[in-house]
Amino acid sequence: MFRNGVSDINKMFDYTRQYNLRISMPSIDPHKSVISHWNTAHRNISLAYTNFLEINSMLFNHHSIRSFLKMYDPSIIGWGGDFLAFCANGYYSQRSYAVIHDVVAVNPPVRRETGKRELEKIADWDKRAEFWDAYARKSGCKPMYTKKVFSVVHKTGEVDVAETCELEKKCTELYCFDPEATRSCDGVYENVMLPFGTTNADFFANGTLVDRWWTHFNTVTKLEYGA
Repeated sequence: MFRNGVSDINKMFDYTRQYNLRISMPSIDPHKSVISHWNTAHRNISLAYTNFLEINSMLFNHHSIRSFLKMYDPSIIGWGGDFLAFCANGYYSQRSYAVIHDVVAVNPPVRRETGKRELEKIADWDKRAEFWDAYARKSGCKPMYTKKVFSVVHKTGEVDVAETCELEKKCTELYCFDPEATRSCDGVYENVMLPFGTTNADFFANGTLVDRWWTHFNTVTKLEYGA
């Protein structure tokens, strides 16, 4: 669900053309959503170039969707489709894939009455990772890989300013809740997770834990561009 409805959908297409993106997605509202992948959470920037996007909200250009569908298999449901998109279109481009932070969407949260997500209604939900792993190895894809943000774009007045994350400390600070982030984030993730008695593995096996610690996270981490 987009925060501003049709105008946000139009903006997604506008940004895709402006930045010549092959695949993009809106940022995810961290206060109203499940955040399954750290690099999709909304930040106060315009755009972030990355090597991973979430399948449930990807916008493909014509070439990219054709490449994806050539490799797609119906057994890949609920897990692995996002990894397949990058296997089909290339892992290493630093300017082809982006989270558009000027557009914000809501990822349905856990249902309070059941404590579960809608995805868990999928048949063989508990085996979805196994299905993807088997298909990935058969097709030559990476079953999983480290998510990266290569650079971010933010506006200074009417001018777009790009900052390369590998060179600018402030760029990585936007994503200090990535457990694989640079040393500038040392200790931040551990301090945030401490009250919940969980581990990195536990957290990423169940992204819904974000709902429990997001508010606390924002009090621990001071972000260059705000939340």
